[in-house]
Amino acid sequence: KRQAYEKQRLELGCSPHVLDAVDGLLDLILRDFVCSWYSHISRNPVFPNEVDRAVRLAITKLLESLRHKDLADIVTSRLIPILTAHFRDFYDAEKSVRGRKLNRSVTESEELDLAIGS
Repeated sequence: KRQAYEKQRLELGCSPHVLDAVDGLLDLILRDFVCSWYSHISRNPVFPNEVDRAVRLAITKLLESLRHKDLADIVTSRLIPILTAHFRDFYDAEKSVRGRKLNRSVTESEELDLAIGS
């Protein structure tokens, strides 16, 4: 007989309410992005359980790594430039689709989103 899968509780160093919320979020992510398609392939829970285990391990390793870093330095030297470049690229893409002054009347749609995204 197989052993039942027990989720590894994340050690985030925060309140149980936050841990419950993170667990709930991980459950939703697994449900919507793994089980939604995997359940059509197999009812065997081994794959979703391993995905859950891998995600929890990755979060744990990431947090361990971040505990030894200067968070303010990471945000200002790495994250802000990435976000700035993303917003600039989005603005440039939107400008090329809508026109220079962004006043071209284009109906909001999935096609518009795809055009801006490409």
